[in-house]
Amino acid sequence: MAQKKPRAAAATPAASATPPAWRRALTEQSGPLYWLGLAVALWVLLAVVYPGPVLQGKVFLSSDASNADAFGAIGDASLAAGHYPLWNPYLFAGMPTFGSVAYVKFVYPPAVLFNFLQGTLGFAPLTWWIGHLLFGGLGMMWLLSRWKLPTGALLLGAVVFVLFPKVVAWGVHGHGSKLGAAMYLPWLVGLALRIMDGRRAGERWRSVGVLGLLAGLMFLRGHPQVIYYNLGTVVWLGLWNTVLPFDTSLRQVAGAIRARRLALVCGGLAIGFLVGAVLMLPVREYAGISIRGQDTAGGGGVGLDYATNWSLAPDELGTLVLPAAAGFGKATYLGLMPFNDYPNYLGFLLLLLAAAAWGRARRPLVAALGVFAGLVVVTSFGGDFYSFLYDYLPYFNKFRVPSMILILLAFGVALLAPRGVTAWRDGESVLGRPFVLPGLLALVGLACLAGGAGLAESSFTAHLSALAAKAGKQAAPVLLGAAWALHKASLVRIGLVCLVAAAALFFSLRNTTFRRHGLVWVLLVLVLLDFGPVNRKIIHPETALQTVVSDGRGGARLAPAPRLVRDYQPVGEIGPGPNAAAVAAAAGHDRVWPLGAEGGQNVWMIDRIRSLGGYHPAKLAQYEQIRKRLYGERPAGRLAGWLGGTTVTFARPLSAEEIGALQGLGLDLAQVADGTPVVYRNRAALPRARLVDTWRPVAEAPGGGALEPFLDALAEGRLDPHAGVFLSAAPEPAPVAGDAPLPPVTYLDDDLDEVVLRVETPRAAVLVLADMMTPGWRVEVDGAPRPLLTADLVLRAVALEAGTHEVRFVFHDPAVGRGLTLTVIGAILILALLLMPLALNRLRPAPDPRGETPVHE
Repeated sequence: MAQKKPRAAAATPAASATPPAWRRALTEQSGPLYWLGLAVALWVLLAVVYPGPVLQGKVFLSSDASNADAFGAIGDASLAAGHYPLWNPYLFAGMPTFGSVAYVKFVYPPAVLFNFLQGTLGFAPLTWWIGHLLFGGLGMMWLLSRWKLPTGALLLGAVVFVLFPKVVAWGVHGHGSKLGAAMYLPWLVGLALRIMDGRRAGERWRSVGVLGLLAGLMFLRGHPQVIYYNLGTVVWLGLWNTVLPFDTSLRQVAGAIRARRLALVCGGLAIGFLVGAVLMLPVREYAGISIRGQDTAGGGGVGLDYATNWSLAPDELGTLVLPAAAGFGKATYLGLMPFNDYPNYLGFLLLLLAAAAWGRARRPLVAALGVFAGLVVVTSFGGDFYSFLYDYLPYFNKFRVPSMILILLAFGVALLAPRGVTAWRDGESVLGRPFVLPGLLALVGLACLAGGAGLAESSFTAHLSALAAKAGKQAAPVLLGAAWALHKASLVRIGLVCLVAAAALFFSLRNTTFRRHGLVWVLLVLVLLDFGPVNRKIIHPETALQTVVSDGRGGARLAPAPRLVRDYQPVGEIGPGPNAAAVAAAAGHDRVWPLGAEGGQNVWMIDRIRSLGGYHPAKLAQYEQIRKRLYGERPAGRLAGWLGGTTVTFARPLSAEEIGALQGLGLDLAQVADGTPVVYRNRAALPRARLVDTWRPVAEAPGGGALEPFLDALAEGRLDPHAGVFLSAAPEPAPVAGDAPLPPVTYLDDDLDEVVLRVETPRAAVLVLADMMTPGWRVEVDGAPRPLLTADLVLRAVALEAGTHEVRFVFHDPAVGRGLTLTVIGAILILALLLMPLALNRLRPAPDPRGETPVHE
């Protein structure tokens, strides 16, 4: 038998060799290379979900984005001429732009960077939006990384947070400030927990500084409601972490020390408010005169009925797990909101994974988020609990759309679901013993597939019909059929996702390698497959959703929803509004009163045509009372004429009967231009700027100075605005009445923040400018300041002696300067906190010879 040759010496095991840096970074989950890899992975996911905006430079067509772009173009032109605009004269007889956050260029520092990337370097137009999603997703992964979760779990948390359908809808429909502000939440929570961990003094003060910096940027992003929710979340988790700490190390620290650390967190948030004061102070003061703070009797806040208009009804709670449970989109949505183009969908899989996070070591965090989630859902109902918060929680009555708070539910699930997956992997989940979690998922999956096979059709139709009846909507068979088709597809998809997830969990019980290394990635893919079709309907509604359109015979029919993704067109290249030349020629310096659909759009703003209609979510409260009458069941034509509405437009020619009906409401119409829309001259209207020689004190007005009785008297014809004006104070000099009519007024300049008029009056008179009066306006006559009077409760006026005068009305927001001072103070404090570690290092005692380093609280 041949003797075997001895084997060669074994090679040095690979484990003894030092792995390359990139492999160590991926293994140890630390260092810039690891986080760069996560950022790239998240960017790839966003590119798959949004290929048009990310890869092709496309944008979304939405009314909210278009409205913002229109005034943005005008504001940019003003900036180029050397003036920062603070007043928008083109909507609602005028409104502030800074306090209403309609134009706040250069206030938000990241916007400067994004403008450079997009405008100078040629990045995609929605780079700012993708950048915020990346920022929020990385923040969620950084927050989760404090618990040493696997990479797949970190990505799962980021996916839940940034691809939650509500967040997707915000981006698609032009709510960039909401989305941007929400993306700061995981960073703020992570920094707050980091401060409470109890690191060295220098590191702790630096974290306070970073917390203040990011909180300040969030304030400057300019969506107070989302900011309010973010701050509430940080305070809630901070308080809970102080009483029942989330992590074992903090439980060993005395309660008084934990309380001091919580005070540092609150101090960091307060510094953030100082940084954001240049915007938040004008916003706060404007809220007092807008519908945010003056829409109720006594100026308590936005009216409760209006505030709760977008509440998630308890009957629609099923949309959290079945996206089409109440219909989907404008046509087939039959719930209690005015409309809903997206569900607040999370799904059975994610909610069960979040529940799986319950365990001995995680109980405080799961309890904190569980109770918080319950409060969030109850608040979203807009019911008694919402009313309680509305009455007693500071500033809560300034907000609307209760369902917006569900972003916090998604945040909680994004924190818990990755921890649930990890708990299952490590055998620590109470739902993992023995087969609870996979068994529940299998049952849900089978039930959904059975429902999709037709067993749930009758119950779904009955539920949707009852929901529509409660909402006062028509549940036509064609709508019910379309809604069932959407629901059926969702049931089948959800059933398959849950069954595959159950199979993966069952398999992981037998295969340790898969359980440790593959399970989380399978669940991540399943969540993406679950979210994907829902988000695709939001991004590309034309693929599955429907809308109601005219059938050309006075009826209605269903048609595919309009496409939202479109090619980018710079604002400067956008053409004029519909029939803009004819409208501008007819209106001049006066106003157009658009009837029909255009009454709620900013269609002519970019053409610098002043309109009595338009859209803005925070209009002046006094004008809201006017708008309700202008666009009520009996359009208040006399109010339009009183505000200089010399031009009226409508989508088609008005019939003789319609013109006669409008004449009874105070209009005298003559067609002046064809086209779409048709343009009419309102010969009964007063000019926007006019001289009057008769006045009465405001106490003699109908209602004794209350706005609504005054408006009703005007609208009903009981008060003739041609007969004189009501003034807030006695004019000096007093006007002199005469038989001869006073001459017209000439416009020298009619710009954003100022109106300059030339007046030639043969006798003392009062000049009335039918623009809204707000704090910040002043008037000069021939270069000298004069007392500014309030005319007819809401307009501007000044008394003039006989002769030729140049009158200049000028606006300056008084809160901007005070806010800027506080912002500078906040910036100095942050700089000091960031530099403090250097000073503490110099003052730190020398190391103990025994090798121990003192740690100071």
